[in-house]
Amino acid sequence: MRATSVLTICLSFVLIVVSCKKSNPPSTPTNAVSGTYTFVNMNAQTQITASEASGITAVSLANYITQNNTGTVKFTVDSMDVSGLGYSVDTTVITNFYFSGTLYAADTTAFTATVPATSTSGAYTVVNSDSLYFPNGGLIPTGLTSSGAGQGARFVVSGDTLKLYISASDTTNSQLQTGTGVINLVKQ
Repeated sequence: MRATSVLTICLSFVLIVVSCKKSNPPSTPTNAVSGTYTFVNMNAQTQITASEASGITAVSLANYITQNNTGTVKFTVDSMDVSGLGYSVDTTVITNFYFSGTLYAADTTAFTATVPATSTSGAYTVVNSDSLYFPNGGLIPTGLTSSGAGQGARFVVSGDTLKLYISASDTTNSQLQTGTGVINLVKQ
């Protein structure tokens, strides 16, 4: 009788374990940003500083929110697939001119641009609970970061909204280009 009770208990345990496994199918690995998101917009602040040997320095500033936004971004556990992401910009740029460090003129000009729908993919890693690292770049448009340069981003997930906080800098043609931005995405 004792052997029968032990056998019954063991059999019951096995049935419970098997039942649990059947009711919980294996899931796809995820992290905090996993999912497919619609690109809502990007709020960007940019600065370009150009200095000449004559002592003249021009500092151009722009602050804008993208318009006519299209595309999606899909994050898997370790890669990002961007599909048809595009936007336009319609803003003004303020340029301050300095001679030997003293402001002597300022100019405001219209700035319009269109980034056509673009698709790309790339790897990323979750660095900690609020940061991502893209070893080959991928978030900032070409021209603000050197091609293939690694790039980081802080992220905040709130409900179905994912915000990516980015910054970058690049030096080309004796110009220092810097920018910060917030990319706003909504989970589909």
